[in-house]
Amino acid sequence: MINLTDSAQQELKRLATRDGLNAPVVVLGVDSGGCSGFSYRMGMDTRVQDGYQAFTYEGLTVACAPDALPFFKDMEIDFSKDLIGGGFKFRNPNAKGTCSCGTSFRV
Repeated sequence: MINLTDSAQQELKRLATRDGLNAPVVVLGVDSGGCSGFSYRMGMDTRVQDGYQAFTYEGLTVACAPDALPFFKDMEIDFSKDLIGGGFKFRNPNAKGTCSCGTSFRV
């Protein structure tokens, strides 16, 4: 359902190690707001919350709140180390558009 590229997996594992998390859970969500209506939320936790959908990628667990799951259907999350525009990239085939700065989307 959610595709994490190799570079995204490596960066998430690096961040978890830096933060001392042995079995990290990457928690994905969607917040109302931004220029286009919605913005992505990504954080780390030590467990999957009750009711969340979990996916496992080579030692890394990604969890998503049930109400946010439709926003992440078939999404790809990538990571780039580019000096300008680097960071995590959310490629969402369900988004009908994004704002010019690329931090929010509409469906």
